[in-house]
Amino acid sequence: MVLCVIIYLLCPVMALDQARITSIGGLIRIMPDLFSEEELVITYEGISGTVLGDEFRLPGEISSLKVRDVEGSLDFSKKTSGGITTVRYIFRRGLRPGGENTVTISYRSANFTSKSGDVWGYSTLLMAGSKVGQWGVILELPSEVELYMPDGDAIESLRRIAREGGKTVCEWSREKSDQLALAIGYSPLQEESGSRLTLYLAIAGVLMVAGVAGYLLRGLAPDEKVPKAVELAIKLLEDRERRIVRELSGGQSLTQAELVKATKLSKATVSRAVVELERRKVVNRERSGRVIRVSLQDWILET
Repeated sequence: MVLCVIIYLLCPVMALDQARITSIGGLIRIMPDLFSEEELVITYEGISGTVLGDEFRLPGEISSLKVRDVEGSLDFSKKTSGGITTVRYIFRRGLRPGGENTVTISYRSANFTSKSGDVWGYSTLLMAGSKVGQWGVILELPSEVELYMPDGDAIESLRRIAREGGKTVCEWSREKSDQLALAIGYSPLQEESGSRLTLYLAIAGVLMVAGVAGYLLRGLAPDEKVPKAVELAIKLLEDRERRIVRELSGGQSLTQAELVKATKLSKATVSRAVVELERRKVVNRERSGRVIRVSLQDWILET
């Protein structure tokens, strides 16, 4: 189940008082007791009139709530009704056109963390009342863990997985969107699963350097002779892209027409998928007249 943090601007209610959220950043620390300590940093820009404040909503109860700007604590109120906690806060000074204001909201919550057997999970959906220029949220897991990748929007925006200071860090980002989905599953790292996490971290690093945002899907086991980088890339792509990479895994180049026949996808689907894979530095496209040949890039064929 995906629960939501919803951020609403109070100001658009009055046509003359408007502002926009230029960025939302965040740090979420998962604690051993299933609680999470969360901090959101919201930057506003005034558009018209004088904006006095804002509000955000959370499902369930929250505790240890603090709201502040760069100068210190801000006045706020908190009300829980119908399973939703609404927090309203007042800016220290009214936000005028062209002006900026940054508000930091921190709280402790058990709303987004769950556990089933040995597998823990974190899932939430950050939503704003209008498009946000830049989202960027870091999730810090309590130790080096084995990860279970979700699907959907949470994978589309996942940019980085790393080990830092004995912890596992996942980072999501998105531009010009009114929402950001976060989701991950994890369990204590067992000795036999250590190599699996190492492979996840390695491919995540390669994709980050290449400017890739992968679609991470589990399942689909490749042939034993397929290079490890290809094996991982297949797991990191959505279905139509996985089919193409799988057909190219022997190192051969194929025309788009041959890929259409081999993958049983439409011409338009193959064309879009190849363009996306080229953007992610996974494949090369070479045009000879009206024929386009596609092959995997060298780095991904290395064993």
